[in-house]
Amino acid sequence: MSEVEKPYILIVDDRPENILALEKALGSLSLNIIKATSGNEALALILKYDFALVILDVQMPGMDGFETAELMRSVNETKHIPIIFATAISKEQKNIFKGYESGAVDYLFKPIEPEILRSKVTIFIDLYMQKRALEKTSADLRQTLKDLEKEISERKKAEEAIERYARDLELEKAYSDNIITSMIDLLLVADSQGLITIVNKAALDLLAYTEEELIGRPVGLLFDQEPLFESAGSGNVIEAGDLRDHDTTLLTKTGEKIPAMLSCSAMSDTADRSTDIVIIVRDMRESRLVQELEKANMELKEATSQLVQAEKMTALGELTASVAHELNQPLNGIKIISQSVLRDLEKNRFEEENIGNDLTDIVNLVNRMAEIIDHMRIFTRRTEGMSEEMIDINDVVKGPLKLMGQQLKSHNIDIVMDLTPDLPKFKGDSIRLEQVMMNLITNARGALQSSGKENMKIEIKTFQNNNPVTIIVEITDNGGGVPEDLREKIFQPFFTTKDPGKGTGLGLSVSSKIIEEHNGRIELDSAVGEGTTFRVMFPIAG
Repeated sequence: MSEVEKPYILIVDDRPENILALEKALGSLSLNIIKATSGNEALALILKYDFALVILDVQMPGMDGFETAELMRSVNETKHIPIIFATAISKEQKNIFKGYESGAVDYLFKPIEPEILRSKVTIFIDLYMQKRALEKTSADLRQTLKDLEKEISERKKAEEAIERYARDLELEKAYSDNIITSMIDLLLVADSQGLITIVNKAALDLLAYTEEELIGRPVGLLFDQEPLFESAGSGNVIEAGDLRDHDTTLLTKTGEKIPAMLSCSAMSDTADRSTDIVIIVRDMRESRLVQELEKANMELKEATSQLVQAEKMTALGELTASVAHELNQPLNGIKIISQSVLRDLEKNRFEEENIGNDLTDIVNLVNRMAEIIDHMRIFTRRTEGMSEEMIDINDVVKGPLKLMGQQLKSHNIDIVMDLTPDLPKFKGDSIRLEQVMMNLITNARGALQSSGKENMKIEIKTFQNNNPVTIIVEITDNGGGVPEDLREKIFQPFFTTKDPGKGTGLGLSVSSKIIEEHNGRIELDSAVGEGTTFRVMFPIAG
């Protein structure tokens, strides 16, 4: 047994020779013997060492053995140490009881027999060693229990982690299955032999198969003469690589052929080195229909544009006389001024100081003609679709009068303008809206000329309605009015009350279409014998 492993005992005696005798008697035992010559020294040492036994002399000067033992018993760290009193005093019962009350576990009476000493010390040393062994075993058991608890805790955590992972896998699988189930497109997965392993609900619904009817069947069964799936296996697809937007034809259980778009790619499984094919197919019937509708819509827009242009040119043809009249007036003015200058030159009456005023008048008349021609050129220009610009409705209303104002006056038709200034502008196509105004003013002129009335008048009014914010144009004539049975028909294409060859019947129909393009609407108020009002309303976005 090493020095560290040897148990410690404490011998307390105020006489060195007694200590030496005890030490000699115990020399054959494997012990670490610590010596003290007083109670105070002994108390200091027991706090420093872990003693298996204390042999304590009773009679010591100062603090005797009884008092030392009582102090040892009062401290938790030392009260468990067994004490053998060594005494030469009386062996009376009362003294022995006092020793036991002080904490003694045994007595040695001097002179001490070495054999008895060794026997008693051996018993206590054995008890101490057994106690230490039990403590070590208990500590080992506690550590083992702690290790087991830790292992159990770790296993529990691992099991909980595995359970969470399993739940997550289930959730991910359920989520993936839900995605596959919810897909609008068809999803097919085929193995390296070209046999279907996965098919989603969209495919089953579209192709009218059950899942049992398709799993394990060749994927080519679902396509009409598709070279990718004609041969056994999926080699053609693998050789082709990833495909995107491949035109194909699906074949339903009933034999119906459905135009489709196919995309597919190879998916390798490193575990068994196999290759599956993931196939996404989209039903293109609706898309093709949309394309056809878009094409038809484009053709309709083109036809509408041509119709608008044709109606515009027709209207302009009808206004040829008006335009000629508008141009004739400044031309006549230029002619008169020029002839006057020529006569003055012939009769030597020409005065150079007057030529400036004459030339200024000619330039103004030429500008007036240029304005009419430019406006006519802009008006007749064909536009592809509706252009957008910020529009002042008052400028739009004035436009047609630049081309036909003089003609209206020459036919004794009064024009009354009541235009509210500073009206809100809105987005639109000014040329098309001017065509609307020209059609409405032309219709008013026709109604007046056919009414037989002497006092003919066209009133043009613009104003704003604030609930909701709307710009309103009213064009009113005091002609014969529109009969009630014709009011529902006048906006229909090709409907006209004019004589054959004098109208296309498209004016109001095209005008209504143009107004709709501007999110507006047109209304008709008419009283037979009193006149007609066309009311055009354009909403102003808030």
